[in-house]
Amino acid sequence: CSEKLAQKKEVENMRFNIERYKEKIELLDKSIKDCKLDISKGKN
Repeated sequence: CSEKLAQKKEVENMRFNIERYKEKIELLDKSIKDCKLDISKGKN
């Protein structure tokens, strides 16, 4: 029984980590887009 609980907790941790990675990726994506905008503004 405790094995099942441990597995469930592991799965929940993985899901939580995935959500955090998604947030980090979205932030990175946004900052990359902002950089590209800055570069295109600088050239004009």
